[in-house]
This record gives sequence, C-alpha cells and structure tokens, in this order.
Amino acid sequence: MKKIGILVITFMVTISSFAVVPFIAIPTVVHFSSEVQALPNNEYNLIIHAVIDNGWHIYSQKLPDAGPMPTSISFQKNPLISLMGKTQEIGKKEEVYDPNIKITLSYFSNKVDFVQKVKLKAKVKTQLSAEITFMACNENCLPPKKETIIFNFN
Repeated sequence: MKKIGILVITFMVTISSFAVVPFIAIPTVVHFSSEVQALPNNEYNLIIHAVIDNGWHIYSQKLPDAGPMPTSISFQKNPLISLMGKTQEIGKKEEVYDPNIKITLSYFSNKVDFVQKVKLKAKVKTQLSAEITFMACNENCLPPKKETIIFNFN
C-alpha cells in the first residue's frame, strides 16, 4: 500500500510540474494569401503570396542538405488537376555565406511569390489544397511551421 501511495504522489507531482510550464505563443511573422490566375487552354498559375515581417526571412526551396530546413510546398492529389513543372520562386532572393556551417544560404525577406502552373483536365468546379512548410528566421529561428492554402477553381 505504501508503494502505491508513493507512486500516486510521484505521478501527481509530475503532472503538476507540467501544468505550471507556461506555453509560449509563437509569433506569426509570415502572412500568406493565394491567387488563381487563369491562362489559356485550361491552364492556371497558382500563386502563394508570402509577406514577411520586417527583419525576418524564409528560406528558399533550394538549399544544400547540410543547411537549415528549406521551404517546401506539397499539393494534394486531385485527379482533375495536373501539376506542370516545379513550383517557381519569384522575389528578391538573397544569398549569404554562413561560416558556421560553411555553406551559402538562399532566402527571401519582405515578400516572395511561389507559383505553380497547373492544367485542369476539364472545365469543372474543384479545388486544390497546398501545404507550405517553412522556417522563419532573424538572428534566431522559429520552429518550422505548416500552413494550408486552398485554391478554388470555378
């Protein structure tokens, strides 16, 4: 009985110690919006606009393996939509050599557009979702974050 009492007290102390740990709110420093731009022949440009708070940046999709986490975009499969090529980055890319990890890093400050060209197999009402995973940094980096973007085709 004494062992059960000690076990219960240990459990309660452990649980209560987690209760007093404050949760730190992670700031939102990158703001996303989306746009569907119609092109001829049932083709479209899907544009993810990223506006980045002053003093912050997000990394390019193309970084060396040894570096920080690159931005990545994955599109949900939709049998009515075909992706055409790779997602392009449109913005002022900055490149900086990091002597700590001995590689050149590419990133965007202020704003960047990610553009994916797609083709609709038929003129129908549908949607496509994209998940963008990114890491925002200034002198320090925030934990990686995921955002979901929905593109609607009418």
